[in-house]
Amino acid sequence: MTGVLAALPEEAGPFLARVRAPRRAGRRVWRGRVGSADVCVATTGEGQGRAAESIARLLRDFHFRAILGIGIAGALSPGLREGEIFAASEIRAAGGDVFRPEASWLARAAKVSERVGVIVSDGDVRWTAAEKAALFARQGGPGEAAADTESASWARASAQAAVPFLALRAILDEASEDLPAYLAAARSDGATDRPAIVRHALRHPRAVPELLELRRRTRRAMARLADAAERLVSEAG
Repeated sequence: MTGVLAALPEEAGPFLARVRAPRRAGRRVWRGRVGSADVCVATTGEGQGRAAESIARLLRDFHFRAILGIGIAGALSPGLREGEIFAASEIRAAGGDVFRPEASWLARAAKVSERVGVIVSDGDVRWTAAEKAALFARQGGPGEAAADTESASWARASAQAAVPFLALRAILDEASEDLPAYLAAARSDGATDRPAIVRHALRHPRAVPELLELRRRTRRAMARLADAAERLVSEAG
């Protein structure tokens, strides 16, 4: 069985819509089929702590032949464009740990992706272009790079369980883009405080169009990612 993990329901939803005969298999867990593959789709929650706790429970309760992590990512390298599908050839975690997928699975993932490169997954969101540029400069290489907040936790737990893991992400914000400052202010304990964002929007109605556009962009990116993930999982059988 192939596990497909996302942090949030809006990241898992487009892929789950492609699963045949989905059935509940636990809290925030569904099972079904994609092509000839038996899949288990789960949301783990935002941030490294929640991701680590959730995947530990999933690895205890299910037998996986491989795990695919999906969701949005922020571009670090200037060449990445919004909506592009990004397969991780390396996941770099805080503290220096590096996780790499099996070569055969990465080769298949490259066929459904526009870009292949490094994902930096240290638990922090880079909200500004300056923060992204600084992190990219520290990577010390000319290749493509993006950032997320859960892949390192998923990859570490998978490695400890000897289960192959690969991260497949959709780029949401480009390297030159500053995300709204009030989103950073609404971040707490590794997760987004959504009621705080609603309160901000009520106090500052001009933020509403910006939030709606960000939601539309997320949906477009996740629809493209779901297509790519479906192809990858189907081919893996």
